Amino acid sequence: MPRFLTAILITFFSLQSIFPQCVLDLPLDEEAGQKISDASKIPNKLYETDLNKIKLGNNNFIEIKESKSGIMIDPDNITIENFSISFWINMEKAEENTDEALLKPYTYNTITKPYMDCINLEVPAELQNKKLAEIGLVDITAGPFNADHTGEKDSTKEIQQAVNFARDRQMVCFFPLGTYKISDTIKCYQGYYKRQNGKTTGAENFPCILIGSSSVPGQRAKIFLTAAAPGFNDINKKKNIIHFMARSKNSHDTPQPNISYNQLFINIDIDIGKGNFGAVGIRHRAAEGSGVQDCTINAVHGYTGLEGGAGSGGSHINIKIIGGRIGLDFNECQPAPTVTGITLINQTQYAIYYGYAGRQTLTIVGSKIISSIPGPVIKSDSGEQYNPNHGEMCIIDTEISFTDTNQNNTAIATDKSIYLRNVYIQAANIAVTSADGSELKGNKSGYMHIEEYAHETENQSITMKHYNGRLLFKNPVYINGKKIKTNIVNCIWNKKPEIDFIAKHLWKKDFPSLESSTAVSVKSARYNAKGEGFSDDIQALQKAIDENQTVFLPKGIYRISRTLQLRKNTKLIGVAPCLSLISVIPNTEFFSDVHNPQPVIITENNADADMVLSFLGILVFAETSGVYALKWQSGQNSIFRSVLLKDQPFAGYGTAIPEHLEKKHPHVLICANGGGKWYNFVPGSHSADKEFRYIKIDGSLQSLKFYQCNLSGVESDAALEINNAKNISIFSIKSEGNNLIIWAKESENI
Repeated sequence: MPRFLTAILITFFSLQSIFPQCVLDLPLDEEAGQKISDASKIPNKLYETDLNKIKLGNNNFIEIKESKSGIMIDPDNITIENFSISFWINMEKAEENTDEALLKPYTYNTITKPYMDCINLEVPAELQNKKLAEIGLVDITAGPFNADHTGEKDSTKEIQQAVNFARDRQMVCFFPLGTYKISDTIKCYQGYYKRQNGKTTGAENFPCILIGSSSVPGQRAKIFLTAAAPGFNDINKKKNIIHFMARSKNSHDTPQPNISYNQLFINIDIDIGKGNFGAVGIRHRAAEGSGVQDCTINAVHGYTGLEGGAGSGGSHINIKIIGGRIGLDFNECQPAPTVTGITLINQTQYAIYYGYAGRQTLTIVGSKIISSIPGPVIKSDSGEQYNPNHGEMCIIDTEISFTDTNQNNTAIATDKSIYLRNVYIQAANIAVTSADGSELKGNKSGYMHIEEYAHETENQSITMKHYNGRLLFKNPVYINGKKIKTNIVNCIWNKKPEIDFIAKHLWKKDFPSLESSTAVSVKSARYNAKGEGFSDDIQALQKAIDENQTVFLPKGIYRISRTLQLRKNTKLIGVAPCLSLISVIPNTEFFSDVHNPQPVIITENNADADMVLSFLGILVFAETSGVYALKWQSGQNSIFRSVLLKDQPFAGYGTAIPEHLEKKHPHVLICANGGGKWYNFVPGSHSADKEFRYIKIDGSLQSLKFYQCNLSGVESDAALEINNAKNISIFSIKSEGNNLIIWAKESENI
């Protein structure tokens, strides 16, 4: 029987709840929600029972949320183990204190056309590069900005103006090839948006998106921090070169990373000049749809390459960091932070630091680390936090090499539970050292291949906020749903890696873009798609796809009256996930039957398909019950990258939605030959029907990999259903609440 899942507290490679979530592992007679029959299990001085709540003497609650359950509470010490039932300490939530007057300068007015609460399609007249402006790009080298691309003049002011302009007009800030010298922080700050019902929210449709030209293969635009730039030379007061942030609903000067949506930094390199000892290349702690992609940071003369982990449906992908004290500083992260395809070379302190505010499990997949220092190269140091689920790590398909074999080298040091699979470590005395004193010895004279390693860090006694005692958390190792008493240690000595792990988990280097020689715009004269949110563009889009391999969607809303069919080699790309939208026509007959729903997009059923869907959005409406976003049947060589799946009321948020049937069909169906690599999945849909799924994988045997999968907010029986399928890897999951996340049936190699 194949192994279904190996886990520690790492909860499906990362599982997050909006409350501090843990698990009790003792039997009880009643179902959740019933009174506890055996009151002797709880000291009288500590509790009062009321249905499914146990009231502690300090007015906190432990709430039983699912299945049969049992607890054993001691006033000074609570022992908790994973994988049984969920509970939370009910902590007092701070009230939002929003001062509308203070937020107003950073708040965008309500968009009313072509769709309520969506995107504005007007092309700003002041942009002098009309060609790029018409497709949704702001050329920073053209007027009115005129940033210098030669690296001779300081372009800080011009770039900042262009970033703000592009954000405010819902466009992409575009960097043509060249070198751009700056001397101060480029602030990529996301503001607020006032919905048509008057509510002020985060401005998810007004992100900062910085993208560099890909017109010449192997070359990127470069941002160069000038030597000894003011304020960048103090290691005790680090300063960001590029700073992404979403403004807090409570204070416009305070970051709120959980609403930093759709903010992207793509295909731009950063070079830190001499004398900038406190410089941080990029700070980007963010959530849904956000991240850094395709970027090299030369931090030899700086402090940190990349600071802040993206999770909750966002992640960082394909980044190389050279030098610096710290390569990835994930002292602060969003839940279930994920990094894929990372190269870290010769940091002087840590290649990766996962600190006290590292929320839930950090997943590192497809990485290579080269170190000249004795290490530890990867350090988890979560400290004593109120949430015990901080600081864990999963490291998959990774190579760590030490260049100095004469020193005592340590690869990984952690104070929390850890899981490794297919990790190669060269010239390390110690492969893994844990806070409980345990060690996994390395191979000083060569490579060791860690096929699998799972270690429980025991007896983590933590002081919880709003609780006057100590909580003792245990994170056992499970195999096929059964707890085992020992660690998993499977190692092979003197075996070198045989493949490139980074290439294994990334898209191809010649990833298609709007500048690809084969790219054809759907708005070109031959196809004449409108994209203005009123016309039916199905014929134009389908014809462009039928006749071309690479099809480009400029900024716009492309309404369709029937399913768009992609071929096995179609590369359908937009300018950005929230700016190039394919939308159903509301209440059209084709999408009206809830019992026979139709997808907005269907891919060809082909195991050898090399299909790409990227940088665009699929928009459906809550009132249109007979539609779902995507039917995916393309094989394991296909790519789903930064695609926004959005379901919102056609009349805008906060309005009374006409009576309609709840959607029963999954929002995304992966079936037949469906496979490939999926990056940053965010569901963007909702249904109260118990049969609804964000994703259903039905009968697929192709290799299918998810790199950060957000399954938050589901109300149905499961967020993700896997049925009669094989060969599925999920590198990091984030969810909220206590509904079932994954329901797998008759499946293997998951």
